[in-house]
Amino acid sequence: MHLVVLILIAVVLLEDRMPFTDLAVSQAGVGAHFSGWVPLVTVLIVPLVALGLQWLAVRSAERAMDQGDASAARAFARADSIMAAIPWIALLATAIATLALDWVPAVRRVVGDWPAVDELLAMLPAFAAMAASWRIHEPIERRVRDAALIRDLDAGVPISTWRSPTRFVLGRVRTNILLLLAPLLTVVALTELAEPLVRSAWPEFWTAGGRELVTLSVAAVVYLLSPLIARLVLQLESLPDGELRRDLQAVCDACGVRVRDILLWRTDQGMVNGAVMGLVAPLRYVMLTDGLVELLPRDELRAVMAHEIGHVRRHHLPWMLLMLVALLGLASFAVEWPAVTIDESIRHASWDLEEKLEAMVWLERGAAILAATIALLLFGWVSRRIERQADTFAVQYLSGTTDSPAITPDAVVAMSGALGSVARFAGVSRERISWRHGSIRWRQAYLERIVGAPANRLPIDRLVGRLKALALAIVLLFGIAFAMEVMNSPTATPDGESGADARYDAPSSVGDGKPGP
Repeated sequence: MHLVVLILIAVVLLEDRMPFTDLAVSQAGVGAHFSGWVPLVTVLIVPLVALGLQWLAVRSAERAMDQGDASAARAFARADSIMAAIPWIALLATAIATLALDWVPAVRRVVGDWPAVDELLAMLPAFAAMAASWRIHEPIERRVRDAALIRDLDAGVPISTWRSPTRFVLGRVRTNILLLLAPLLTVVALTELAEPLVRSAWPEFWTAGGRELVTLSVAAVVYLLSPLIARLVLQLESLPDGELRRDLQAVCDACGVRVRDILLWRTDQGMVNGAVMGLVAPLRYVMLTDGLVELLPRDELRAVMAHEIGHVRRHHLPWMLLMLVALLGLASFAVEWPAVTIDESIRHASWDLEEKLEAMVWLERGAAILAATIALLLFGWVSRRIERQADTFAVQYLSGTTDSPAITPDAVVAMSGALGSVARFAGVSRERISWRHGSIRWRQAYLERIVGAPANRLPIDRLVGRLKALALAIVLLFGIAFAMEVMNSPTATPDGESGADARYDAPSSVGDGKPGP
């Protein structure tokens, strides 16, 4: 779900952040092709049709489950599949409306260009479709939970009351939308507020890449403060003092990791998960859901805690940020050569000015989307290795508590069991593949293979070390290239535009009215 939300946010935010989109719009009229009703209907009708199909599937599943029909499992799976498709359908509708039907300019014409407000309203129909999908699906989720009560009572598992439909939907919205949306919109708002100040003071710097540098700087500050945003969004509270908290704190102390607090996320056992947040100790928190704390055995809970602390000890948070920047730069560089080739073909084509400028806009949009897609796919691969190293750290720590120089079976059983428990209580198949984490079965199979291996000489540690070195080298190279570009940037023209922007002015000296090469 986070991947869908991330792509949706990227599509809307990239729409008007192309190098010459604004100029093309003003000269070729791009952005005035469609009435505001056309994109509005697109972002509303397409998801509404899908939601209608989901409603029918859920009603069918409810009837089959109430009657004890043998087809109940198939009906539930069908409804679940439609629910999983709704976010992608909403994303597709918003992407078409944004990239082809001028959805964001239409929103902006109505509400104005307020910092982050127009972007939020442009994404709102897609988010509303996701929330409506969760509300439609809630009745069969409740039936599945009720059906598991007898099993949980027999197993001695703590029972919690089912949340109301409103709490169910709000929990999903906080977890799957607001957790990403809040910090990203904060970055957008602060960048837009800083733009007129920086642009007026240093116009050459801004046009030579200053916008990207300012955005990255703001993003770094927001990322540093993101644990405070997450604590507010998820309504986290301190884990009560007691034997459990002291046990988990002991894991932090043994690993030499300082945390500001261990936080409890109350979800009425609706989620079984944990996470570490924060780059620096004063803003570093470990977050555990109530489902994780109440449902997992103590040895598995310690394994999960060691996994989260492993992210801190291996410095995964800053390195993952650096790797993402490196991958975005690498992907952009890879896309640049074919984009430049196509750009030259457009300039020499026998088209009129408006056609050429609009083609350039689409080229820039396509290149940006392609580069982001490549970077995200590569980042998923890297992230899965990061998770594997955190799993490895957990079994290294647990093996070390027995003074064993090798990975012990008991340590692997604890960590592998924790992964299995998370999948079981969350109702997720062990074969289900996660973009950032991989499948539970994939992670468990790896842990089983390293039993008996020397704890301090594991291949995953060497692989992640090489990835860190490569990311640092890439960022340094692009940083040097960026600095050289800024120093060698052309001087501003009298009307305030840099030479790079001025070359896209409508040519007045070309006899056929078409831009030159």
